[in-house]
Amino acid sequence: MDLDFPSSLSLNPHLSSEGWSWERFREPGFWVGRDGDGQRWLVKFRGGFCAVRERAFSILAQALEISCQSSTFLTVSNDCPPMQEIGSYDLCQSAIWLLDEHDHDNSCQSCPLLELDSVWNLNPWNVSVLRKSSVTNAIDIARGEMLGMLCEMCEPPGRLFTCNHRFVQIDNELMFAQGAGANLLQSDWVHEENNIKEDGLKEATILCESILSLSEEIFDAAIRIPAGYRPQMTWCMKEQIDAIRPRANMFLNYARLILG
Repeated sequence: MDLDFPSSLSLNPHLSSEGWSWERFREPGFWVGRDGDGQRWLVKFRGGFCAVRERAFSILAQALEISCQSSTFLTVSNDCPPMQEIGSYDLCQSAIWLLDEHDHDNSCQSCPLLELDSVWNLNPWNVSVLRKSSVTNAIDIARGEMLGMLCEMCEPPGRLFTCNHRFVQIDNELMFAQGAGANLLQSDWVHEENNIKEDGLKEATILCESILSLSEEIFDAAIRIPAGYRPQMTWCMKEQIDAIRPRANMFLNYARLILG
């Protein structure tokens, strides 16, 4: 999959905010830092453990060719404007490659986002609707959330649509939440009341098979933290990463019983 932005693994794994300029973002507590090359980074100031989870998910998702925002590790300075205003205790943060978002108030002519929104409202949680959409990577709305369920997300990720009508999954810092109970078997993508959605089940099956085919290097990269970056970890990320493949395998066993 060709991204319009660098992948997480291609970014410098550890940045410093020394010399950056800062401006407030539209969300309270969020800031945009501009580095010496003029690149803009979204920094949410939610701490190093959220940064680890955000980056780990992006590495796995991008390896599966899911359109997902890219991030890297950032150490901020005590005297930067956000730290002076917010007073965060944690100098370890996440730097997210900032993407320009489609203006939803002034949609372009024959905007495919309007078409997707209209059809989606009539057929929510329908992978066929996403496959037929002219929004680039629309199917990854489903695939990214399915992966999130295998990664114990405690709330759904966010959805961003770029100016050129590409879907990008965002807000992945709350993946890998211990005991969140996310269950792909019972998700709205594959299950509706007492009925199985066969199209959704097949899409989830393809995803789980792709997960099992990923190299060990990808899973190692997902939990790699650069020297000099010392986030306060709340629980073991390796255990969370190691649980993904057994969950995928369990889903495949279930799907084989249904599909025959």
